[in-house]
Amino acid sequence: MTLQGVVIHSATPKPIVELLNREIRKAFAEPDIQSKLIELGYSPVTTTTEEFDARTKSEIDKWAKLIKDANITPVN
Repeated sequence: MTLQGVVIHSATPKPIVELLNREIRKAFAEPDIQSKLIELGYSPVTTTTEEFDARTKSEIDKWAKLIKDANITPVN
């Protein structure tokens, strides 16, 4: 499973963030877009900005713990 989303600068005004989220969700609700995404192998799901933020943080925390516990270090 992959997680994909639209990410914008953290200083973007909340009304702009909400507008973008609303319009993207509206587009993803279109049957032709839904069917194309499914055809490409995606399982399209839209969320609120708060849900996406929480999911992203959860993924970062999960993978950071795994990396630390496994003592994985970057290779130069």
